Amino acid sequence: MKNQERDIIQANAILISETALLPKELQIERLPAVPGWRLLANIDRYALDRKVRAAGWMFFSLAGQIQATAFGFDRRAASRRAIAKILAKPMSEKMNALEIARIDSKSFLGIPYTTVYASSRHIQKSIFLSFAEDVQHWDQAKLARERNRKRWGIVPALAPLKEQIAHVASAIVGNA
Repeated sequence: MKNQERDIIQANAILISETALLPKELQIERLPAVPGWRLLANIDRYALDRKVRAAGWMFFSLAGQIQATAFGFDRRAASRRAIAKILAKPMSEKMNALEIARIDSKSFLGIPYTTVYASSRHIQKSIFLSFAEDVQHWDQAKLARERNRKRWGIVPALAPLKEQIAHVASAIVGNA
């Protein structure tokens, strides 16, 4: 019974991706939670933040709260399905940690449902919040902007305006 109580994901629980790159000094017991994610045992976000910072890493909180709902009579199974839905959302792909803020179980017309509210978290070595894919995307976007600036000689968003001005100017010169 004690293991079942420990296994239930509750408010303030923190999940870490199994693929998360973590500092070697961070030795925390991790329990299976949902596929690809582990539940941190016996630690809250403040203690985790202190341990991560002591290792010279950063523990970011990403803006906004994510929520998902799952139906079912078994609250534990429904909360796991709701967490899996949260982790399947595109905004969750970039994070490597998730903090459960609240779990509400209610019923509508006799059908029980569970809503999980969570906050995105991210653990990384750099003090600047960035993700490998973002850096690559930013570099590609920067190169594209530079090519457009060289081609048009102005900011890319103004390129259609430059064409219109050139067309009007040639019409005026042609009529004069």
